[in-house]
Amino acid sequence: MDVSPPRGRSWRWFDVIVVQTSRILSLVPLALLVLVVSHALHVRLFLGRWPVVYRDEPDSFLLNVHQHAIIAAAFATYFGMPVWAAAVVGRVARRQAPARELATQIGCIAAGLGGLALLAAVDPTGYFEWFID
Repeated sequence: MDVSPPRGRSWRWFDVIVVQTSRILSLVPLALLVLVVSHALHVRLFLGRWPVVYRDEPDSFLLNVHQHAIIAAAFATYFGMPVWAAAVVGRVARRQAPARELATQIGCIAAGLGGLALLAAVDPTGYFEWFID
């Protein structure tokens, strides 16, 4: 299968878009991890203790902004991973995917998703159960 650009046209603009998109999308899970941890600390500082499930409903403009940022990052993670995979497949098909860059991107994704899974599994404070509530 020939994926060379049509005669007289350059695919440089496409390559730049795909490279930048894959780089940005690989950082989204890590950003989500940072947002969740910082939100947990924000709630802890706001209440003066860890939140209690089904009881605490802190009402603050900044907490609401923080919570909406988490929701946006979660959606970007969920819907961005297939787009990232498609971008990587496109780069690999065109032989423009350096192994080191792909390994870095996969590491960022694994660190973000693995960190979230680890924090949810080993959460002694009850924050995740409270947040999902």
